[in-house]
Amino acid sequence: MKVATLVSQYPAPSHTFIRREVTALRALGLEVETFSIRPGAPLSPEDHEEQARTFTVLAGSPAALLWPLLVMLLRRPGRWLAALGAALCHTRPGLLAKLRALAYLAEAMRLARELERRGTTHLHVHFANPASVAGLAAARYLGIPCSLTLHGLSDFGGPDAPLLPGKLAAAAFVATATAWGRGELLRLGAGAGAGKITVVRCGVEVARL
Repeated sequence: MKVATLVSQYPAPSHTFIRREVTALRALGLEVETFSIRPGAPLSPEDHEEQARTFTVLAGSPAALLWPLLVMLLRRPGRWLAALGAALCHTRPGLLAKLRALAYLAEAMRLARELERRGTTHLHVHFANPASVAGLAAARYLGIPCSLTLHGLSDFGGPDAPLLPGKLAAAAFVATATAWGRGELLRLGAGAGAGKITVVRCGVEVARL
């Protein structure tokens, strides 16, 4: 299995728990590559090391984002339309939100092109923010499974919270950092996908504190 981890911003001072998870998975023998939508904000030496090996979707010129949008359409138009459908499905109602979905599709196509080039077999996304929309659309295009980790109020208390049941339905599985998060998913109407929800708590490196 060749796994890709996608975050809206990685590395970042507030995402050290993601870096620890990636490090632990690699220590278990999994091949894990990291992807970020926006450029990272490294502080520690470990962050700088991760920054050097992380692919950033929005790095480079606008052409770097728009070219894959066209290339992937010409290569697999049916898959491209399916990815567009996924991007539209996982955004809020309203014209402005649907226009944003087109931007997420462009991110998804650049991500998908890089995932395909590397032979990625599974995509995992942290947080249910727009990065999850790009991730689910990219996975839909490639025909690979995509999973999510949901965390705190940014996932369960924001305006996109009603979209969570749909994202759960599209995902291979969903991990939550707390039992409370699992309960919130069920409260939002994700009961039909309850079997996909697993509680995976964040570890703390006590010795380093």
